[in-house]
Amino acid sequence: TTYRGRQDSIEFTATPFPNDQIVQYYRWDFGDSYSSKTTQVNTASHSYSKIGTYIVRVTAINGISRSTSAPLEVNIFAPISGINIDYDSEPLLGHPVILNALHWQGNNVTYTWELGNGVIRNTTNRQIQHTFQSKGEYIIKVRAKNLLSEQIAEKRIFVLDRYCRPPEIEILGG
Repeated sequence: TTYRGRQDSIEFTATPFPNDQIVQYYRWDFGDSYSSKTTQVNTASHSYSKIGTYIVRVTAINGISRSTSAPLEVNIFAPISGINIDYDSEPLLGHPVILNALHWQGNNVTYTWELGNGVIRNTTNRQIQHTFQSKGEYIIKVRAKNLLSEQIAEKRIFVLDRYCRPPEIEILGG
């Protein structure tokens, strides 16, 4: 398995057995449905334009026969950018709140949530649910990480024991 960033050029090398003296050419399938390449040498380079998982194969061909390699899995990642924390409702004591890690790009991300009360959670899901057992101010942190990058976001929240009622307005005089 190979891990790379989108649009990085990847150099592939075929190693024929017993040697490359009898190979006339190589036909490369990079797994992205857009391109294949034929070379007379046992190397080829390729860049992927989209994130995802691709299966690469190469076929060595001589005048008599051909042989295709075992599949090679290539995972293309995007770096994490623009991370932020959001939540579904104002946190209320004893009631679950859903916290979301939002980011513009990034794939195959793991998240480490620090909930400001000693609770730490590791997950591959960008959303978690938590119930606070004490009212007060909490600093929530999330660390998003993949093989290319890492970003941290922080948000201050206040856990209340009851919601404040909106004030009433009345017009005086007139």
